[in-house]
Amino acid sequence: MRLLVIASLSCVSVLALSTPAAAYPIENEPQLTENALYGYGKLPASKCAEKSIKANDSVSAKAYILAIFRCLDATWGKHLTANEVPFEKAKVTFVKRLPKRWCGMRISADDSQSWYCPATDGITYQLGRSWLGEPDNLWLSYTAARAYGHHVQRLVGIQKAKEGLRYYSYEEWTEQLRRQALQGDCLSGVFLGSVWPLKGRSAKKVSELYGQFSDSVIYGKKKSIAYWVKRGFATGDPGSCNTWTASSKQVA
Repeated sequence: MRLLVIASLSCVSVLALSTPAAAYPIENEPQLTENALYGYGKLPASKCAEKSIKANDSVSAKAYILAIFRCLDATWGKHLTANEVPFEKAKVTFVKRLPKRWCGMRISADDSQSWYCPATDGITYQLGRSWLGEPDNLWLSYTAARAYGHHVQRLVGIQKAKEGLRYYSYEEWTEQLRRQALQGDCLSGVFLGSVWPLKGRSAKKVSELYGQFSDSVIYGKKKSIAYWVKRGFATGDPGSCNTWTASSKQVA
């Protein structure tokens, strides 16, 4: 099962520099380590009902996903505008098949994928049987909430600050990417916690979600992903999602 990823991340080449290493694991960049988002408080609780979804039915799956994004727009929009952050709704599109190259990335042959592209600030879904066949889990809700986490990163200046970071080794570069990706995971947990409990959903479904993650050098080990999603879900506060000051072990 493929996680939603930040599409521009894997197209960066590693710098071969002889300059002394920068502060590791990241430079002292206040927009990352001390972003105002961390002080805005908890995300407001919302009551967003899930739409019904049928197995192997792309029409109901699209309607379900778009309803989640409307709730994300309403919830994050209220939170950010209350703190005087200029707000824009997320852009969501669906395609039957992504091209082999998209948003500067080589796209896999997986039948189901979800990507966030910083260049367009858009989220694109390719829905296939691997996702459509399991409509009763929280995976589609998670992918939407995680994508929105990256949208929030752009709105509050984290995305731009991340793009300005220097790195002096492959290890440093990949750790920076994981910090960004895992913050998106934590923000997804914050949102899911803000709408929980969902009608007809048990705590078992949340536990099942944690078991669906997989290891990635770029996006984090499954235990790291689960840690940050759980953390966001438990606190409901974006302030708990400061991956930029976490230890390297916490973003492995």
